[in-house]
Amino acid sequence: MTSEQDFRQLLIHAWEKSLFYRQIYSGCGIRKEDLPDIPLEELPPVTKLELMGHFDEVVTDQRLRKADIEAWIRQDTNPLNLYLNEYIIVHSSAGSGTYSYIPFTRQAWRYMTTVAASFLLPTAVEMKRPVRSAFFFKSEGHFTGVTNVALASRAAHDVLRFSMLDPVEEIWAKLNAFQPERLYSYASSIAWLAEWTLQGNLRIRPGSVVVSGDRLTSYVLSVVKEAWNADIYDLYAACESPYIGIRSPGSSEIRIFDELNLLEVVDESNHTVMPGERGRVLLTNLYNTTLPLIRYDVSDSAVLGQVGWSVESLAKLDGRSYDTLQLRLADGSVGTLEAYELEQLELPG
Repeated sequence: MTSEQDFRQLLIHAWEKSLFYRQIYSGCGIRKEDLPDIPLEELPPVTKLELMGHFDEVVTDQRLRKADIEAWIRQDTNPLNLYLNEYIIVHSSAGSGTYSYIPFTRQAWRYMTTVAASFLLPTAVEMKRPVRSAFFFKSEGHFTGVTNVALASRAAHDVLRFSMLDPVEEIWAKLNAFQPERLYSYASSIAWLAEWTLQGNLRIRPGSVVVSGDRLTSYVLSVVKEAWNADIYDLYAACESPYIGIRSPGSSEIRIFDELNLLEVVDESNHTVMPGERGRVLLTNLYNTTLPLIRYDVSDSAVLGQVGWSVESLAKLDGRSYDTLQLRLADGSVGTLEAYELEQLELPG
């Protein structure tokens, strides 16, 4: 089945099972019989604030209620535990001021990780044994990274879990004893491990690292190369879809997992920009039918790379569009610097 066929099935499913989508589409003059042919750009985008504000009407399983999920997450910190003994729940850290709560069926989660594994792991022929993989995230809770670690395949990974909250001497001892072949963490945290290696506290030499969650800066790239000369996989991930795309070693662009997602890079009128132009990222998650995400604004700014029926690659990912710096200009007005502009800013000294 093609991505477009998956998308059409998702649209019809959302119309039939989600009161939220049925109402917003009807309000735009869209009928059910339009869904097999309607262009993607004619569908209204949705924001995190809208989706989380109408969570109970968005979900296609009426047993799911946002207030109940929030209460469960406050009481339960074990990422292996299932909500209603059925759903994997992950949530964001509310960097935008609003928490996201995303339910996945076990089938959807398995499909997602299986697709991503073909880009992140050696082939079955090359794998003689599980890869010694060290995961440097929080140790508990239902955050995306923590849940990914807890559910990582033990056939593919010999797992060491350690927390950013652990004493540094304990982190050094664990890693030196384990001798990881691969490291997983946020880009900023990977930089700590590389710095500790250069300082002599860590005596490890991983062959590859996988970073996600925050931007991979030129400094992180340089310190990882100096410490280990490791291959770097830059994962584009979000709570709403933990595997959106990846920049593999040697590639300048982020390849979108189009089996899992439809991505758009759009202008202020929500129309697709031209390749090489910058815009906002809209995400359509093709595999999670429990909480449909259709033209969902993930608050990211990016430069469009290659495009087919949907985006195939991003030339550059700038980061969160709300990560701006407000400035008082010479004329007294207030201006802003976007994330991609801040990266280019040079200060004397």
